Amino acid sequence: MERRISNLSKRFGNQWVLRDVEFDFASGTVICVSGTAGSGKSTLLRLIAGKEKANSGEFTHFSSEDVYLADQGNSRGLFSLFGTLGDGRTAGSDALSQLESSLTGPKETILLDEPFAGLDRETRSLSASKIREATKRGKTVIFAAADFKHACEAAEKVIILDRGTVMQTGTPHEVYENPVSAAVAVLTGMMNLIEARRLTSSNADIPEFHTINGGHRIFSQAVPKYRLGAINQNMMLGIRPEDVVIAMNASFPEDNVIRATVTEVRFDGETSLVDLDASGLLLTARVFKVVGLNIGDECMLGLPPHRVAILN
Repeated sequence: MERRISNLSKRFGNQWVLRDVEFDFASGTVICVSGTAGSGKSTLLRLIAGKEKANSGEFTHFSSEDVYLADQGNSRGLFSLFGTLGDGRTAGSDALSQLESSLTGPKETILLDEPFAGLDRETRSLSASKIREATKRGKTVIFAAADFKHACEAAEKVIILDRGTVMQTGTPHEVYENPVSAAVAVLTGMMNLIEARRLTSSNADIPEFHTINGGHRIFSQAVPKYRLGAINQNMMLGIRPEDVVIAMNASFPEDNVIRATVTEVRFDGETSLVDLDASGLLLTARVFKVVGLNIGDECMLGLPPHRVAILN
């Protein structure tokens, strides 16, 4: 069954915490509400659970009577259960036990506030598996998470909140690959933000831009005209570090090839981050192996146009 939250708003005093929040979801799915601290995540869960009264809004095909908020008397829900025991040991087994208890109750919809916060990787992975398994028994799980990686581990759909407003919805993969704004791009992972001004008309098949820093001419992915903005105004472009290609040989200009100098190499576990300076345009590339690349070396960077996003 498709459920829907419409025009949900909440304010405390003169401050609006949520404004016209709308999204729908199917029964038996895992939904993550993601956003920074103060974005309204916890308040949204409490409104859905009937713990707070909304100033406006409607719930279609479900009510608070069908909902269980795993709240241990604080605003962080299960966060108090997921951390360390008094003697300093990780409370992984207790966390999993409490999570299972929350997921096996009679209520059809389970709300969890930051269920993965403070967990080690193994316990987090097990917890995500238990949440997904609960949906096979017909449960619907909505959880809040400040860390977008937590959404990627467990959720089928993510709702991005920013200052009480829904900025974007979709699968974690869709939102990560195609963020609609710089705020969403940064919230969902590392992003090279490039301030630029459009050179081509709105009818061009592939938009071309002039970067404010570095003065580079680069092409971006094609987007609908309404996403282009005015031609005489600066815009924000973005490209993920893993999409920046480091090469020692030049390629064609339409591949957005620019010269850069390595300024830093940072180990990041399975990958490494390479910081680069392209005549004032600062970029970061993510690579699996750093071979023959040292600080001060010059190289060529490829910014594949289909991976350069136009951010509103």
